Order: sequence, then C-alpha cells, then structure tokens
Amino acid sequence: MTRLIGTSAGRKDDRRDALIALMHRAYEDIRAVEAEARITVDDRDLRPRIEYFHDAVRALTEHPEAMYQPRTRLCIEWLTFDLNTLRFLQDKPLAKVNRSSVMGASQQVATRTEKPLAHLPPHVKANLSAQYRSYTVFFAALFAEAVDRNFQARVAAKDGEVEDLAQIEQMIKLLEQGQGNVREEQVEELINHLDNETLRHKLMTILHQASMKKREKLAAAQLLLKNAMKGADAEIAALDKLHTAYLSGQMVLLQDSRDIVKRLSSQGLNLAGKFLETAFQQAGQSKGRGY
Repeated sequence: MTRLIGTSAGRKDDRRDALIALMHRAYEDIRAVEAEARITVDDRDLRPRIEYFHDAVRALTEHPEAMYQPRTRLCIEWLTFDLNTLRFLQDKPLAKVNRSSVMGASQQVATRTEKPLAHLPPHVKANLSAQYRSYTVFFAALFAEAVDRNFQARVAAKDGEVEDLAQIEQMIKLLEQGQGNVREEQVEELINHLDNETLRHKLMTILHQASMKKREKLAAAQLLLKNAMKGADAEIAALDKLHTAYLSGQMVLLQDSRDIVKRLSSQGLNLAGKFLETAFQQAGQSKGRGY
C-alpha cells in the first residue's frame, strides 16, 4: 500500500508503525524470558507465550482485511479475549493461555491458575509483569480500530439480514392473506437473494414440501424466519457486549497509558505516544449500540 506522505492518513500510519516498533521491542524482551523459562502458550502450542498475542500484530500488518470478517484473528471475539487475558497476565505473569473459550465467553478471564516456576527468580517475574503491562497498553491502543471496524461491519451485515428476513416475512403474510397480488414466485425470488445459504435452503425446502398444505408451509416458513431474526438480534447484542468489554478494558488501562505516554515523550518517541493518546481518547468517546 502506498504511504500518503504529508496527509493525515500518512501521519496516522507513521504513528501506528512507531507503536508497532515499540511493541516488537517489548515482544522480543518478553520472548527471551519466556523461551529461557519455558513458559509456553499452552500444552498444544509450545512457542513462548508472547508469540500467541503477537500473532495478532502479524495478522494486522499482513492481512488487515481480516478486521472486517467474523472468525478471524482480528475479529472482536478474539481480540477482546486477548485483551482480557493480557490484563490478567500483568498480575499472573506465569499463567498459560486457555483458548477454549476464545469464540465463546470472551469477556471473561480465561487463563489457567498460575503455577510458580521455582527456577524463575522474583526479579525476573517482576520484570515480566512490567513488560506485559506495557505490551497490554500497546495492544489495547493498536487494536482499538480493528475491534471497532469488525463490530461495525458485522452489525451492519446482521441489521441488513434482519431487514431482508422481515421483508420476506411480510411478503409471506400477504401471500397467506391473498393481498397485494403477491405470488409464490416473488417470495422465492427474495429468498434466493439471501446470503445465508443454510437458511435459504431450509426455506425453499419448506415451500416445496409436497406433503404439506399451503397454509402449513407458509406458517412453518414464518416460524423459521422469526427464529432467524431472533438469532440475528442475539448475535448483534453479543457483539455489542464484546465491544463494550473491549472499551471497558481500555478505560481500565487509561492511567497506565498516561504514564507510558509521558515516558515515551521524555525519550523522544512522540509518534508512538501520540497514537496511544489518541486511541485512549477515542475509547472514552466511543459507545456501543445502547442495548
């Protein structure tokens, strides 16, 4: 991608790149300690634990389009889980990551109980905790935009889906009542334009069920549509809850971010500090959908 020199977009990229460079330094320091102490992601992933979190940084720089899609390394479920786990590791720096709930209750702390490593000196543990504290603030700021875009894109898609389903439901009601000159072919045409392949197939199967009477088929289709709309609304509410959880996590880190911005300023690292400052200011202004 071509850098826009001298534009606001270009300055934003420069600030982000400066922050990623700082994150990479913290990552290397943490990785060195974890590799020597054999602190791994979990029993299946034997890489140093920090590699798991830095996978998100790699995804952002290599595949930024993933932030608009569900079930990717940059989806809101995964990034909210990451932030909550990083916050936990500040106080429990020897814990392992439990990824079994990444796509589930991501707003909950999901790490194993810390098991002390006898060979790890207290000062090393304290240094690891401090490094994770900085890395967590960097992470919260860097991925705020990805979380917001994933949230907005997926909610917009679900809102559109609900509107399409409501239109089909209304058409079926008119067909059932014999009003508006609605024909079965018109209903089927709307159904064929649904993005949800599974739902589309189920609806068409019902409407073409030879053993059912017309009224029974229309009633079954309406019930399926109502349940699908309820499911979509529930997904939207879950996304809103995750979005709020990420923003809340950022706000908890606000004081840490202020301290880091001051430190970066004293070291002449103003670009990274400005990115941090802006990200946390925006977190304070952002809101969910008000469920």
